[in-house]
Amino acid sequence: MIDKEELKRNQKFFESLRKNSPQLILSPELKEEWNKFLDIFSEHKMKNLRAEDYVLDKNNSDASFCYWMEVRLNMLGNMHGSFALKFGLYLSKETREYIHTKKFGRTKEEAFNKIKQSLIDLLSMGKINDLDKIKENSLSPMFKGKILFLYYPNKFINILSNKHLNYFLNELEIPYSEDLNEVDKRAILVNFKNNDPIMKYWTNQQFSSFLYKFYRPPKNLPELDINEKEQEEISHKTREMSKEDKITYLTSMQSMEEIVELRGKSYKRDNIAIQFIKSLRGYKCQLCGVTITKKNGEFYAEASHITAKHKKGSERPDNILILCPNHHKEFDWGNKQIIKRTSEEIIFKLNNKEYKVNLKLK
Repeated sequence: MIDKEELKRNQKFFESLRKNSPQLILSPELKEEWNKFLDIFSEHKMKNLRAEDYVLDKNNSDASFCYWMEVRLNMLGNMHGSFALKFGLYLSKETREYIHTKKFGRTKEEAFNKIKQSLIDLLSMGKINDLDKIKENSLSPMFKGKILFLYYPNKFINILSNKHLNYFLNELEIPYSEDLNEVDKRAILVNFKNNDPIMKYWTNQQFSSFLYKFYRPPKNLPELDINEKEQEEISHKTREMSKEDKITYLTSMQSMEEIVELRGKSYKRDNIAIQFIKSLRGYKCQLCGVTITKKNGEFYAEASHITAKHKKGSERPDNILILCPNHHKEFDWGNKQIIKRTSEEIIFKLNNKEYKVNLKLK
């Protein structure tokens, strides 16, 4: 977390830099490149954009929309490190053939037309700051973030990585939920800047430069795995679901389908079950009673299978223990001896200490 006094000192230094040497924050050369991009790909010219002028192509760098986005304007938002699929349509380096993601259409032409319309729609939504429509837009999150910043820098910020957004929000101690869309997280950061007595006079690009200058995220940031992310989303979607309904779901679980529907969306079956068990057991470690509270006020706990998944252990309540991270690792790797096990309780020794755990949900 950022020390408040340190933040004030850094703000004061950056404010002096901003007033006396603004070229060190946004160089004239980069600003010229930015203006050139906006001239070549102005909003009213988008309807005439061709596929060959869109795809990332080093042989056509001046006229390639995606090359400008990823390479020439990299200093205004780093998009490197993710696959070319983020653009929806790209050229194969080996064959020079067009490759497209299937969600945009069956053919290159169909895919490009849908991508172009999504670009046009995004610019219209960005102009009126319609965040809900922006989130629904089918372009990839990082790509949308870069486009919105370049065309509307007074409304949007050029922090593109979801991990970096989480990092800055945590460091600044701004309340948020990790399962929020990147669009919402960027809006929260901009709102924070606009309500600060010093930073409210900065541009969004200056605020982003300030954060990366003084509080650059580590290279290898921890990130929730896909199962943890899905369980968090399930938790939010089922917050109003009663304890009885969750118990009914768990006790009547007969389907062995890997993917099931919940509240209009598909989820992995085991993640629904594990999230419900965590909730019903109060996110408390069943060995030490510890509850971990995250910065955003939500709770964190881990699930351990008594009979391991690779041994066909299920996600039913009588096979799941809710544990803190330390006891999870100890249960998986420690010297363990099962003394007694029924559908309602388990008694075992773990590294010579005996535990008796209730497996019931009521």
